[in-house]
Formats: sequence, C-alpha cells, structure tokens
Amino acid sequence: MRAIPIALAAACGAVLLSGAPAVAATLTADQACYVAESPMALSGGGFAAGAPVSISGEQIALSGNAGPEGAFSATVKAPLLGTIKPAVKTFTVTATDATTNTTATVDVRVANAVFSTSTGFKSPKSKRTWNCLLYTSDAA
Repeated sequence: MRAIPIALAAACGAVLLSGAPAVAATLTADQACYVAESPMALSGGGFAAGAPVSISGEQIALSGNAGPEGAFSATVKAPLLGTIKPAVKTFTVTATDATTNTTATVDVRVANAVFSTSTGFKSPKSKRTWNCLLYTSDAA
C-alpha cells in the first residue's frame, strides 16, 4: 500500500518539473501583398528573451535582438520581382533564433506596380492595348 502514494507523488513531481508548454514562435506581416520595394512591417514573438534574431528571405537580410518578452518588430523592403512586366510572386520570410534553433515563417505576395502597352512604336492613330496590374488582399 505504501507504493501507491510514492508513485503518485513521483508522477505529480514530474508534471510540476516539466513546466509550462513552450510557446510556438510566430512571424507576421502587416499586409498580405506589397508593391516591390515598399516597406514591409514584420512582427515576431515566442523567441527567447533578448535572443539574437535574424530575418531572411530572397533579397532580405536583417538581424537584431528580441525584446525581454521574446518579441520583435522590423521593417524591410519588399523584394523585386526581376521583371518589368506586370507580375505577382510569393516570397517566404523566415525569422531565426540560432541559439535555440527556433524559427517562424510568413508568406507574402509582392507585385510590380507597372503597366504596359502593346509592343512597338506605332502611329498615334493606331489602336493600343494597355495592361495594368491590380491586386487585392486575400487576408480575411
């Protein structure tokens, strides 16, 4: 009969020593879609307090430290698309705390703020086709 209280105490002690579950790291952007080279405001949380955090992605590189609560905010330029034609591309941005191997990602869409006309030089009286890139946010 003595073994049951000891086993129960050991089990309760293991639960107390395990502590609270870890909070998953997060990375969010203030918008779902950006115009190339416009400011992107990023916010992160769930990282180690004061930990060095690097933000990376295609054409994005920035580093700093998380605050006392493990949060940070940063502003970076939206990447270029590599084309002058109207286009939209999805980029993944990653925040990494190398000391704890904690990472978080966010996907953002980037669009060229451009328009184009039919190719070639033509008479001013010629009919022209104009294309304009418009986008809407899918965030709901």
